[in-house]
Amino acid sequence: LQTMPEFEGLPVIMISASGRPDEVMRGLMAGAVDYITKPFDAHDMAMKVRKRLWRLQSLILIADDDESVRDLLVHKLRVAGCNVVSAVDGAQAWEILQSRSVSLAILDLMMPGYDGMTLLRMMTEHERLHAVPVVFLTARHLSSDILEGLNTGAADYITKPFNSDEVVTRCTRLLRPQPRQNAR
Repeated sequence: LQTMPEFEGLPVIMISASGRPDEVMRGLMAGAVDYITKPFDAHDMAMKVRKRLWRLQSLILIADDDESVRDLLVHKLRVAGCNVVSAVDGAQAWEILQSRSVSLAILDLMMPGYDGMTLLRMMTEHERLHAVPVVFLTARHLSSDILEGLNTGAADYITKPFNSDEVVTRCTRLLRPQPRQNAR
């Protein structure tokens, strides 16, 4: 499927009777976005597909002046099924925030232009952006820095160096769709 242009970008969930770790890893390394072992619960399968579809409708902004951080997270989040846009500094991030419908912003605290804290404050004062969750990803690791970030309104605070899979998990959890209300 990956070699066929008409299926480019199509997320694939593998379903197999084999749950051996080497087989699961082989499927994921081949490009599957998820791997489900038979027998499976139909409700669990529906939830996984629903989450994947929700992620495809979301846009995550990564603003960091470190190219390697941006590239790594863009890759990891796209593999996780997210749409991602990146910015090299705070000014470019602010332009993106004003022109695109961003679902989550991952901001470095220390970058040229506007720093992450300034961007968060600007977003808080903006009618359309005040509810966008912000995750700080920064080398600033003092308790006072973390508390200031969270008290200013950040949804999460992650320090560098970081585990990229942990960042993806913590960020995608913030993209959860709201539970549906039962029809009456």
